[in-house]
Formats: sequence, C-alpha cells, structure tokens
Amino acid sequence: MANEITITGKVTLKSGGFELELNSRSLKVDQTGEGGIQQVQEIGTTYEAIDLGQVATEGYAMFRNLDDTNFVQIGLDGGASLTPVMKLLATETAGPLRIDAAATLFALADTASCNLEVIILEN
Repeated sequence: MANEITITGKVTLKSGGFELELNSRSLKVDQTGEGGIQQVQEIGTTYEAIDLGQVATEGYAMFRNLDDTNFVQIGLDGGASLTPVMKLLATETAGPLRIDAAATLFALADTASCNLEVIILEN
C-alpha cells in the first residue's frame, strides 16, 4: 500500500490590523512499518520517558495536554533535569511532528500530575 498517513494543517491569526494564514499542503506519507499508538499517559512532576508502547520505529507524533490548569513540558534527558523543547499549556495540542527514532522523549508536569494524550505513528 501507499500513502497510509495523511497530514493536513491550517493556522489563522487575526489580531488588530495584523492577519496571517498558513495552509499547509496535504502531505501523504508511506508507512513502511505497521501501526501506531494512541494512549493517555499520566505525567508526574518528576520528568519521565514517554511510553511508546509497541511502536518500534517512530515517525510522526502528536501530543495533547488534557489538564485544565497545568502545563506539560516535552523534551530530552538533560542528565539531572529535563531539557524542554516544547511547552503545552492547559488543553494545548502540538503536532503532528516528525520525531527522530534515536531520541527518547521525556515529559514533565508543572505543579501537579497531568494526563498527556500521545499519538505516535510508525513510519
């Protein structure tokens, strides 16, 4: 098969006299592996690895902070602390993002544990 993954996106901003719109073209991607995961992981206030389940070769990822109050940071292991590369405020979503199969992603909740929805598609 071909083009098993389809990615589309649009961003619109209207603020005062400033307007911006970006429509990405639809991207179709062949999935050489098979499968993916969609799960909710409870993220604590000590950084922890994001569980990839049975996904062997990461491809595209989406993350959604399901908490109504606190933010979640996602990043890399910095040794004694998390090296964040993104911050999801309460209820925010990020992605889809192509992620490197060699990198282990970690997450850290702000003030209290948060539920993080994770979707990883093998590529």
